[in-house]
This record gives sequence, C-alpha cells and structure tokens, in this order.
Amino acid sequence: MSLRTTLRAAARKNPVVYAAARPVVRAARRLRDKHAGGPLRPYAALLPAKRNRLVVIVTDAKVKAKVQPYLREFRRDRVHVVSTAAAPEWRQARVRFEHHALGTLPEFHDLLATFGPVDVIVDLLPDAFDEYVQRWKTLFFHLEPGGAYAIDRRLVDGPSRPAMRAWLKRIGDLADRDPSSKRSEDAEASAGYALFEQLVLVQKRHRHYLKLRDANVEQLLAAREPRVTVTALRTLPAGELESRAEVVSHGAAVPIPWLPKTMPYPPMHLRHYAGRIGFAGSSLMHTETTILPDSFRWHLEPNPRNPKIKNASPYFARIPKHLTPSVTLDGDYFHMDPNGVGHFGHFLTESIGRLWAWDEAKQRFPDLKAVYRIRDMAKADTRFERRLMMAYGIDAEDIVPVDRPVYLQSLVSATTMWHNAVPHYVHPALSEVWERISRNLVDPDAPTYERVFVSRSGQWWRRVCRNIAEVERFFESHGFTIIYPESLDLATQAAIFANTPVIAGFSGSAMFNVMHARHLKTFILLGHEAYTARNEHLYTSLIGGPVHYFWSAPDISHPVDGWKQAAFDSDWEFDFARNEKPLAELIASL
Repeated sequence: MSLRTTLRAAARKNPVVYAAARPVVRAARRLRDKHAGGPLRPYAALLPAKRNRLVVIVTDAKVKAKVQPYLREFRRDRVHVVSTAAAPEWRQARVRFEHHALGTLPEFHDLLATFGPVDVIVDLLPDAFDEYVQRWKTLFFHLEPGGAYAIDRRLVDGPSRPAMRAWLKRIGDLADRDPSSKRSEDAEASAGYALFEQLVLVQKRHRHYLKLRDANVEQLLAAREPRVTVTALRTLPAGELESRAEVVSHGAAVPIPWLPKTMPYPPMHLRHYAGRIGFAGSSLMHTETTILPDSFRWHLEPNPRNPKIKNASPYFARIPKHLTPSVTLDGDYFHMDPNGVGHFGHFLTESIGRLWAWDEAKQRFPDLKAVYRIRDMAKADTRFERRLMMAYGIDAEDIVPVDRPVYLQSLVSATTMWHNAVPHYVHPALSEVWERISRNLVDPDAPTYERVFVSRSGQWWRRVCRNIAEVERFFESHGFTIIYPESLDLATQAAIFANTPVIAGFSGSAMFNVMHARHLKTFILLGHEAYTARNEHLYTSLIGGPVHYFWSAPDISHPVDGWKQAAFDSDWEFDFARNEKPLAELIASL
C-alpha cells in the first residue's frame, strides 16, 4: 500500500493526524521528483531554468507509452502535443496538455508561429534521420535564446553515432566562436549539444525573428505580440497588368527571362502599427519577436531578405545586436525607407512605390511624418530623398531623417507598388505618383534634345563597360547627346527624360528617371546577359512604347540553373560584332 493510500485511510479515522502528516507527504513528493528517472532529468542543466515553460512535443499516436515520460517531465509547464492523432495512453501521465492534429512540416511551423518563442521542443516522431534534420531546420529557430531541442534517438531510423556526431558538428562546432568567421546561421544559432545513447539535445543561442508576410501579419501579431496592435486602414484589390511595352531583344546568346507581357499584382495594404517598433534602417522594422512585412524589398520571395539581417531560413532571421535602438521617437511616422540607404535607384523604386498611401495616412494622422534613414545628417536638406518627397507634396517639416536605429510608437506603412523579383509586378496606380512628382520637379528651363545617350561616369564600380568610350562615340556619331545624370541637378534630369523622344543608355539606376517620360517614342537599353534586374521593364510596362534590349556577354556568367551575385555585378564589353548592325539599323529607322 502506498504512503498516499495509507494516509487517506488514516484521514478517515483521524483528520487531525492526517493534517499533521501533509508536510511529510509534500516532502516525500519533492524527494521523489528529484530522483525521478525522467528522460530529460539528467540534462536539466541544459534546459531553460524557469517556471511555466512553453513546451512542444512532436510525436505520433503510434509511439504511445514512450510519450508519457516526457509529458511527466513537463507536468508543471504549458505543454502542446503535435501529432496526426491523439493517443489515450498519453492521458495516463496525468498531465494537462493541448493536442493539435497536424500532419505536415509547414503546418508544424504555422502552429508554432502562433505561440511565439518556445522554450523546449521534443521530437518524438518515428522517422528517418533525414526527416529529423529537415524538422530541425524548420523548428529550431522557434526556440527562445537558451531554449533546447531534444531528439529521442530510440525513434530515429538510420544513423549511427558517427553520422549523428557529424551532423551536430556541422550545426554547432563549438571550437569556432570567432564572430568574424563566415559560419552558417545554423551553427551560429547553436550554443551547445549533448549526445548520448538515448538523447540528442541542442541548445539555442540568439533571438531569431519571425518574418511576417502580408497574408498573416494581423493574425500572427495578435497571437505573438499582445503589446503591439496592427490596424488595416485600406486595401487596394489585386489585379493583373497588361504591359504596354513593345519589347524586342537583340543579340542574346542565352535565354532572357522575366520580361513578361502580363503581370499579376497582389493586394496593396495600408496598415498602422502601435506599440514598440524598432526602425533600424534599410527598411528594417521589427517588434520584439517579428520582422514586419514591409521590411523586405521583395516581399513575395519564398525567402525574403533584408541587408541588415542574418538570414536563417525562409521563416526566420537574426538582427545583429548593434542595431538595437537606444532612443524612442514620439509621434506618428510613415515608412519611406528603402532597402538601400542613400541609393537613388532603391529610393525611386521601393520608397516612391509607397507614396500611393501618403494622402490617406496623413488625413488619418494629421501630425504624420515621413521617416527614412540617412548616413550624413548634415546633407539631409539637399538630398534627393527630401526633394522627391517634397515634389510629391509632403511638407518639408513633415520629413524626418534619422541616422541611427530608433523605436517608434506609431508607424504607418504601405505595400510598395514595385516588385523587381519573381513574381515581378508593378501596380498601374503608380503612374499617378510619378506624374504628380514630375509636375513639381521638372525644370521648364532645362535644355531639350531629340536623342540622348545616358552613360556612366567612372565613379561606378559595378557592371563596368570596358569599351564605354567606343560606345559613346558610336552614339554621338548617330546624333545622340551624351549625358551623365549624376552630374546634373535632379530637376534637370527629370526634364531631359520628360521631353526627349529617343532615350538610350546602359541598364541600371541612371535610367530610372524614365518615370518622368511623357513623349518617349523609343527606349534603347544596353546591358549584359547576367544582369537580371527588370526595373526598366516595369517602368516601360506602364509608360508604353517600343523598348529594345541589346545584350552582350558578361565576364562572369550565372551557373547553369542558378544565380550568382558576381555574375549580376560582372564587368563586360558591349559586343559590337553582335549588335552594331541591328543597332545602327534601328537608329536609322527612327
């Protein structure tokens, strides 16, 4: 007969004796708990040492009794069991837990995303070793810093101890803690591991932030961040754009992708965030555990990126500690920061693409200020960002540059109408934004030309055209005036593009002033085949007219069925042997 049964019998005979014995019972239970042989008890030092931990157990009803010891291990914690079906045997552990019937890895991720950071994940799903690795890659970043990920090796089908140790070495080589080393984020996130006959346990280091998407930002912020509220102010419906550009490609030796005639575009959202929002520059905006969707230049990519973050997976990223704000700005702010701080091309495409929402946001929040990051505050008053925003109609006193990460308590942000990546899109309403800027920016006294060639000065180090002097001489001999936009005032640049009927030049941000074009009859672009940006196609899809691409070979090509930054940025030479004749014939026909 157990001590508990004996005392209950005594209580029926003498309640006073039973009451006196209760402290002894509690002490006995504590002693039992201390020496209980739970599967994780020997490794308690590797588990988060706090009360009411959030624990997730991934398992299968077929495992049955093997789950019970783990449930008892966490009987004082908040436990969620994830499996395709529940098993009655689990209840014998006499532990309260919530069961979720799920079957796929994306479903596991979606569920954990609603919880917020997790303290312990236990993988008890009988499976092949490769499947365990895939689950680890998806679920590990859901852990809090200091959290633990445990695998019961008895349920793993396949690997020997050397194979398991080799995997652990790849994800957590503790011998390499040099912060300047180029380690994978998997390894950087692993604080340590234990490998025993029954158990593998990996500790987590660093905070990893969940990347929110347009489709789930309201739902997940409500579930994860009760101190941050998000309000949908307006949504423009999705649609489809039929490009007005008449595209002709010349001289390509490889297939040229991504010049579509039809481009679907997604809904455009205007949202207000209230709470503690980190604004770190390069459009990075984050809460305590999430990155907001407008932080990503190409928010529809499967694995959205930002230059400020350390990408960990399609779902998570780490924000370096030096980007932690130290000051808070009071008031209401409108997000106007591009991914490329101080970059003309980034601002013209990404930030200008948000201005569709400014008027409504300003009406709702009369004291609203447009905020963006700048490197040199002393030059803020003369920078192109300020002039373009003022040309749109934003008052000078409503433009606020910052030169360091800050916290904002009230932030309004809009989906950009521009997406220069698969799936490419440009919203038709963006042309109204361009027209409004042009009306206030174009210099009426600027010189006018019939034909201009937009060249590149020697200050640029990417995509250098080595025979640029020969290219310029060719176009000059065909009646083109050579211009270098970076040497001209912004209003003069706008005027030249607004009034010139034939514009040629090298692909890149120098051509983005084509947003001002109102009399364009022919647009000629010179570039190399590895330059896959399609900004000019997005511009001309709204502006319309004949667009001729003349392609040459880059010094570095993309790998077969792949993409490489060095190829994208490669130097090159304009291939006269390939392109001179068709180019001359085109010009003669104008």
